[in-house]
Parts: sequence; structure tokens; C-alpha cells
Amino acid sequence: MEKFEKNEENERNEYQATLLKNRVQKKFRALRKWARKNLVTCFRLYDRDIPEIPLAIDLYEFLPEEIRSTQEAFAFVSNQANEESQNVPGAAQKRLSRTYLKIFLYERPPQHQKSDAEETQWLSEICAALSDALGIERSHIVCKIRRHEKGGSQYSKENSSQGANAISALQNANPQITGNVFEDGSIFFINLSDYIDTGEFFGTGEKRARS
Repeated sequence: MEKFEKNEENERNEYQATLLKNRVQKKFRALRKWARKNLVTCFRLYDRDIPEIPLAIDLYEFLPEEIRSTQEAFAFVSNQANEESQNVPGAAQKRLSRTYLKIFLYERPPQHQKSDAEETQWLSEICAALSDALGIERSHIVCKIRRHEKGGSQYSKENSSQGANAISALQNANPQITGNVFEDGSIFFINLSDYIDTGEFFGTGEKRARS
């Protein structure tokens, strides 16, 4: 009986990972064109589109470290967009080497809670599917749990009591991940490692509503 339940869980995980992969690939093709046209290097890729996959997924294409001014950023992002539009060899690979995903796992309702081991396995398969779907290195995918917090704790640095064991198991190998992105003609510093929220709120504003 236990073996049957385990097989059923594995099949469900595989099915959900495939669903998400297909959904993300389709949205990425459209959003990448929009981002290239608007010279944007970060956007929300997915937000609980599929009810049984309670995730938000944000994509960040970091600027090269030598880019310091908005003028340099504008020129770089414009040139990158032109190169990819013209299918210049290696252009997309260079962008992917600087691309990161931040995954927020929304707190599940009590009736759908998973054990730490089950959540770790589920997230591992989800991350593998996203890495395969977008060509992004697995080490460039960061996971966080989003809870209903009070008092602004989502803007504070995380500590061991605020995270879940499932997330910790996936994140231990990840180094400190920070970088700059370009949006609305401005450069924003992003810290993907230490905070639940990065400071970029993709659900607000006319432009972000499109993502």
C-alpha cells in the first residue's frame, strides 16, 4: 500500500512538473519578446496559473558587473536585444549565463500540506523542469516560502526559524546571489539570497500587470 502511494505521488509530481514546464515555456516566449522590446531585464513569469502548483516565479537577467550607469545599461540591453533579434551566435547563451529564477512557494492550505521530504522532492522536480524548460542552470534557481507575514518580516533577512526544512535542503549549495537589473530606465540592486522579497514587485503597475 505504501509503495502504491509512493508511485502515485511520483506520478503526480511528474505530471505537475510537465504541466509547469509547458506553461512556462509558452509564457516565456511571449514575455521575452515584450521584455526585449521594452528593454526590461526582469519580470514575473508565473503566478499560481495552475491551482495545484502554488508558485510565483520571477525571472532576473543580471547586468554584467562592469555596467554602472543607466546610460551603459540602456546601451547594453539595447545591443543585447538587437543581437538576439538577429540570431547572433552565442547571444542567448550569454544572457542565460546571467539569468536567475526566484521561486516563491505559497503556503499550502492545511488539507494540502506536504511533509518536508515530500515538499523537497516536489520542489526538486519542479526546479529540474524549470531548468530544462528555460536552459537555466539549476544553481541559478532560488526557492523561498511566502507566508502571510505581519510587521514587515518579509522584508527582513531570513533566519533558520523563518524557512522550511524543504527549502533549506534545496538552498544549502547556493552561494550568495546578488546583481543589478534594468527596468523603467533605472538600475535596481537585487538580493536573491537573504530576503523573501527582493524589492521588485511585479504585480503592480501597468507594465508589470502584463507579466
